[in-house]
Amino acid sequence: MAEHTPFINRHLFICIAVSLLLPIVDEAKVYEDGRFQNEEKRLTREYHLKQGAVRGLIVKPGRQYDLQPVEMFLGVPYAAPPTGSLRFMPPVSAPPWSGLKMATRFAPVCPQMLPQIRKGNPPSLGRQHYLNRLKPFLKEESEDCLYLNIYVPYREQKAKKFPVLVFIHGDSFEWSSGNPYDGRILASYGNIMVVTVNFRLGILGEF
Repeated sequence: MAEHTPFINRHLFICIAVSLLLPIVDEAKVYEDGRFQNEEKRLTREYHLKQGAVRGLIVKPGRQYDLQPVEMFLGVPYAAPPTGSLRFMPPVSAPPWSGLKMATRFAPVCPQMLPQIRKGNPPSLGRQHYLNRLKPFLKEESEDCLYLNIYVPYREQKAKKFPVLVFIHGDSFEWSSGNPYDGRILASYGNIMVVTVNFRLGILGEF
């Protein structure tokens, strides 16, 4: 009989993966206005997608970590803007673009209403701390918000294909974004591609 990996190992992997994403939210000042400030960075080579050409940034996963650089592509559209006749409709494929798209800053987050948290008890304090950490990433809203952020281990030569981990943020499908969750460490440490996603929330997405 074939051997099966114990179920607990799957949970352990998920916990480790998420833990490598979450702590980086504290680096909000580094990402001010969608740009990585005070970090060494250079542009990636040009990649050609079905919709057009794109370039991102090559960055280190934080100076405190002894990890290899990653290629980072921020604000890559995965669907057409869900506005006008496409509002409340299923997403359709992103249209092609002309020229070179510079995927070097986060796209706006989807319209949302932040939760009201009652003060005075330990669970509320933890929830408020979590909200305060994410707020810097949630300031710029737009209905044109269906974008991905992609983190890939950097290789000077053309690399083989990497396993892909898609991180879908929580918070009841009412608020938050994929932007706060930095996939650099997980991509470099795990030698995988990490994708975070923005998707429609509240009445615009869950109806």
